[in-house]
Amino acid sequence: MPQEPQTHIVDDNSELRQTINEQNTEISRLQDRVSSLTDELHLVTNDLNLFKKNVANDINQLFDKFQ
Repeated sequence: MPQEPQTHIVDDNSELRQTINEQNTEISRLQDRVSSLTDELHLVTNDLNLFKKNVANDINQLFDKFQ
């Protein structure tokens, strides 16, 4: 059974290491993006809750004035 040349194995390992490094970089970038989007979602949720509270207060004030 013929054996693969040693240089081919070294090339494969080098390519594999490069691919893993590229994937680690991409994963890190995507994790940062998800973290950023999560922060933005929390801010939007808080803003929406504050908006709803303010609208409810305004409607209650108008309702009280017309009674």
